[in-house]
Amino acid sequence: MAESKMREVSPMGGLLPMDLISLILARLPVKCILRLKCVCKLWFALITSPDFANLHLRLSSESSDDRLLILLAGEERCLYSFSLDSPEYPAAKIVNFEGFRFNSIVGFCNGLMLCICGEAPHLQLVLVNPSAMSYRRVPNLQVPQNYMDISYGFGFDSGSNDYKVVRIVHLFYGYANGSAFNGRQVMVYSFRNDSWTMVEEDVCLHKKPAHRNGVLVNNKLHWLLWYPSLREHRIASFDVCSEKWSEVPMPDYIESGPINPKNRMAWRLYGMDKEDDMVDLGVLDGCLCLLTKNYRRLFGEVDVWVMREYGVKDSWVRLFDASDLDITGSLEVAPIAYSKGGDEILLRTFNLSRVFWYNFKEKRARSADFQGIRDYCQVNVCIPSFVSLPGSGQTVKENRLILRHEEY
Repeated sequence: MAESKMREVSPMGGLLPMDLISLILARLPVKCILRLKCVCKLWFALITSPDFANLHLRLSSESSDDRLLILLAGEERCLYSFSLDSPEYPAAKIVNFEGFRFNSIVGFCNGLMLCICGEAPHLQLVLVNPSAMSYRRVPNLQVPQNYMDISYGFGFDSGSNDYKVVRIVHLFYGYANGSAFNGRQVMVYSFRNDSWTMVEEDVCLHKKPAHRNGVLVNNKLHWLLWYPSLREHRIASFDVCSEKWSEVPMPDYIESGPINPKNRMAWRLYGMDKEDDMVDLGVLDGCLCLLTKNYRRLFGEVDVWVMREYGVKDSWVRLFDASDLDITGSLEVAPIAYSKGGDEILLRTFNLSRVFWYNFKEKRARSADFQGIRDYCQVNVCIPSFVSLPGSGQTVKENRLILRHEEY
């Protein structure tokens, strides 16, 4: 909305200028804002304007008072959306999407969520705004027949004001000298140009494939790779703006704690090495985080590391180490979000499909119950947003998701 429009006087009594009303409305919970669109035509135009969407996004990014918890759960693989900080609000359940079945969530950016529907090689990427309950498809890109695995990433190019999808296909070409000969294909989809382009592959991708989707931090997507010759993990990052690859330093997590002498025989017996560690990437409160389960140090102990200053090796700090059996019984653990008071952290255990609140001070975990929803496939947190689905002019068609608001 033009600046002149924003300064018009509100018809609601003429007491407040529209720019002040805009600032007040942008600080309200999403559900309240959606209802207030019906107050009058001027408020509807205000709330649906790009300026208001950008203002609301900025304020939401600076606050943790109105976070959305997104669950992918159940045999039907339905999406559930509700307020993490106001759990008394009923969940919104997305019950249909053109007959597609949600497979996984790739990632979040500015309140938008990229999802995968279907199974490879017949995949359909879908961009969803869980706050506005709107979606649009991403044009399909054929999957090579010799693919081994596919990884995706989703981010925002602030330089060109463009959202992008990154696809990494791990290819198998055959065997040479007794070893598998693999390759990678990196493609980038631009919502602004509505097209896929191939990106030059970096040498770092010739390592052990990263099977998870990219983790977005600081406008860069991150994948964890294994270097067999160096016997160590490394973090590869892809700059969404420049479309160039680089590396991010790892913490010295192997030497982070005392060696457990009782496990030395087990290391020798089972040949445990760094490659056997459970190591994964995540994002916590906007910071890159690393999760490790070091079998050579203590069986079952899980460490969570956070990079306080992006790109600086010395800024890695061990946030906590968990020895609670409810958590360590899982092969892999992922942090989701801090509690509103900051004294607890929400953790997801992968193979147990459970979610816990872990108390830093007491070093104990308690089960998190989200309105009785069970069988979690994925649990994520995102900020609410009124950002319109991106696209190139007439190619954008915002469809509406079918949903129910009810308690479970």
